[in-house]
Amino acid sequence: MKRVGNIYSKIYDMDNLKEAHRNARKDKLFYKEVVMVDSNPDFYLGEIQKMLKNHSYHVEKDDYTVSTINDKGKERELWKLPYYPHRIIQWAVMLQIEPVFNTVFTDFTCASLPNRGIHKAQWLINQYLKDEPGTEYNALLNLVTDICQRNGIKELKWKGDKSLIGQVDKQNMTVHRWFANKACPGDYLYNLHPTIAAEVNKRLGGVSTTTPTTENGSQATTGATAVNYLVRVTASVLNIRKGPGTGYGITGQIKDKGVYTIVAESGGWGKLKSGAGWISLDYAKKV
Repeated sequence: MKRVGNIYSKIYDMDNLKEAHRNARKDKLFYKEVVMVDSNPDFYLGEIQKMLKNHSYHVEKDDYTVSTINDKGKERELWKLPYYPHRIIQWAVMLQIEPVFNTVFTDFTCASLPNRGIHKAQWLINQYLKDEPGTEYNALLNLVTDICQRNGIKELKWKGDKSLIGQVDKQNMTVHRWFANKACPGDYLYNLHPTIAAEVNKRLGGVSTTTPTTENGSQATTGATAVNYLVRVTASVLNIRKGPGTGYGITGQIKDKGVYTIVAESGGWGKLKSGAGWISLDYAKKV
């Protein structure tokens, strides 16, 4: 990370302190301390500036007010500092360091920042995994296809079975985790191996004999149970897949949070009556 100089002097700059007070006082105009600072901001902010300049500002444990709240059934203990001078100083610091951190944070680092968090991450994944020119997923498929063509590999074979290492007539794909104490390539990409193999084989002009499997090599499509009930989708965007697991290709998406009929279950996945495919029941609720 590039070094940024003169941060401290910028924190206690009077214009920065005034901006910090404007941000900190939002929705708190009834606070006695806010009214106090508003009555003579130059004086009270000047006092904060003196504290920071001569390094006399400090925080003690007794400065906090401790309270317990119930947050969705869970008790949480909150430690809160008084508005003056602490909340203003917190804002003064953040006004200077947040722009610096934002230049190095990934877009999905923290959901408390605008346009960041897990929703942005899910959107990025959906974009990356589109098999369209210019996307990372498309580039990955093209790269693997090129490697196969240059090495005379006519078909990728994947069973997810470590015991088949070296038996290239049955399985010619391996993963790092089988040779070292690693999680590489990670469960998400690992579960995509059947789909990657199938897509590459299409590019190679062959018919894939790849079978989507679980980590231990057993077929992921076994054990479906016939059912018949309605669910309401709870996710804003829910992928529909060819089979019951993330190792199967995406055939579509549900975006309306609507009600759908499930006619089969397998490992936490439900088959849609329409025949469109399977959805994760973690993102659906029975009605």
